Amino acid sequence: MKRQPRLRREELRSLMLEAGRAILFEDGLGLSAESLTFKKVFDRVEAETGIRITNASVIGRVWSGQDAYRVDVVDRLATTMAAEDGSLLDTEYEAVFISVAVALEGLDLTDPDDRAFGLQEIARRSTRVGSGAMEESRWVFRTVAWMMTVFGVSGQKDVDVLQHTMGTAYTRSLERFRELNSTLMTLLGLRMQPGLSIDDFTRAQMAFLEGFQLRQAIEGPLPDVILPTGHDGSDQEWSMAAIGVQALAQRYFEVDPEHSW
Repeated sequence: MKRQPRLRREELRSLMLEAGRAILFEDGLGLSAESLTFKKVFDRVEAETGIRITNASVIGRVWSGQDAYRVDVVDRLATTMAAEDGSLLDTEYEAVFISVAVALEGLDLTDPDDRAFGLQEIARRSTRVGSGAMEESRWVFRTVAWMMTVFGVSGQKDVDVLQHTMGTAYTRSLERFRELNSTLMTLLGLRMQPGLSIDDFTRAQMAFLEGFQLRQAIEGPLPDVILPTGHDGSDQEWSMAAIGVQALAQRYFEVDPEHSW
């Protein structure tokens, strides 16, 4: 048999990290930290590439053990999330603003009642777009995979590393959502209610949508409801997520009677 060439250390590390990231991405909700073993990753690499890796190939040469490997995998996962979340929101901007344009069509934005109705319609329409993007990216699966791995590692140093990396991903997401919310607030002539900030709303919005996506990942898609919320009292279709975002928006925002465009 032809002897398998020896991989360079960085080649081996990259191969193992990508295989581990793929496993967490695919199986996040059903995978405990202890399940991300070298054997599981070795088997995947061999099945996909034909390259056979053993404990002797990596322990001491690349990682000190499985915990150190798991930390590196989740660091790679979180870094990927930080990049993908930004690009994901960039690509969804056009779809969101198309939904906004439809929501505001025919409204008189000098009329406070029409502006309040516009906020409702933006929540109803754009939440569906944003939720769809989160579902398509399987964001919640990656987040749960990260959490499971954090809880499974031993040593505060490793936990601190993972929390820092994941915090970077969350900060990037917060910035992009805040930018979007600020744009919509200006467009509608809204202001924050006393004592609240755009960051407060954005964090609450993100936390709600993350929890909602987790619930749907476990239970399956929740049914829409029909409510008489049309401008003329007509029935409209609402997702459960949109109802929650609308409730948050009503508590955080108010029409600014002094706003001028």
